[in-house]
Amino acid sequence: MKISENTEIKLDIKTVIKLVIGTALFVGLYYTLESEIEDAQYQHELQQKHIDVLERQVHNLEVLTRELDKELHLKPKRK
Repeated sequence: MKISENTEIKLDIKTVIKLVIGTALFVGLYYTLESEIEDAQYQHELQQKHIDVLERQVHNLEVLTRELDKELHLKPKRK
C-alpha cells in the first residue's frame, strides 16, 4: 500500500472520539505534571531559603559561643 495525495482515510465517529479523548488526556496530564513541577520548585526554593536562614543563625551562635568562651576564660576564677 502506498500513501499519496489521493489516499483516502476513513475514520468512524468512535475512532475520532477516541483520538480526541486521548489527546485531551495527554494535554491534561502535561499541564498537571507542569503544575506539580512548578510547585516542587517553589517548595525547593522555600526550603533552600529556610536552610540559608538556619545556617546564618548557627554561624551567629558559633560566634557568640566563642565570644562567651573567651570571656569565661579571661575572668579570674573565684575561690
